[in-house]
Amino acid sequence: MSKIEIVEWKCPYCGEVSQLREKGQEEAKNHHLENECMRNWNKKNIKWEPLPKYGDLFTIKEFIPNCGLGFIDSDGFGELATKNKTAGIWIKPSDFYEKNIKVDKKFTHIVWFNR
Repeated sequence: MSKIEIVEWKCPYCGEVSQLREKGQEEAKNHHLENECMRNWNKKNIKWEPLPKYGDLFTIKEFIPNCGLGFIDSDGFGELATKNKTAGIWIKPSDFYEKNIKVDKKFTHIVWFNR
């Protein structure tokens, strides 16, 4: 019988610590980041960073109406931001048109990263 390797992983966004099987850990991390961690992104401590030199900056009002039309999950991903800093909170277009999430007023922009 083979030994199951367990690794400890701490989410860089919400700080949750998980015990993951070494095999399949990337899928488990992605599941947490896309489903569990994002549920509380309006409440968590924000780690603000300067805007990156790459990506496209859109206002929330420009971005959300185009989710599912001009912006789709397979095209890329976004990061919640203001006009001059990012929040380290990753979003997908489907977060807006499938989950109908509401964006806290402190986030006025989204930096979009094409794949």
